[in-house]
Amino acid sequence: MEFSRFPSLYDKHTKLSVALESEKLMLPSSFNQAECTSLGLDAIACVEFELQKGQVHDALAALHLKIKTFNANLAFKIAFVHYQRANT
Repeated sequence: MEFSRFPSLYDKHTKLSVALESEKLMLPSSFNQAECTSLGLDAIACVEFELQKGQVHDALAALHLKIKTFNANLAFKIAFVHYQRANT
């Protein structure tokens, strides 16, 4: 982890050698508001918030598309599928 930009995070970082999968990312959302301010992470917290908003919008757009696809398939079945049964 690079501490040159945010040296105050050095004290929060665990010095144990751990696997990369379990390494803490030390994102601003990992800290409460008071800690975030005292560590000087306010500016980067705004960037993280904007990125999270973008992820939310992407997830909502994907959900909207899935609902529209489901409704289109249901409308097709209602309009055109009649008297169908299993052929086995």
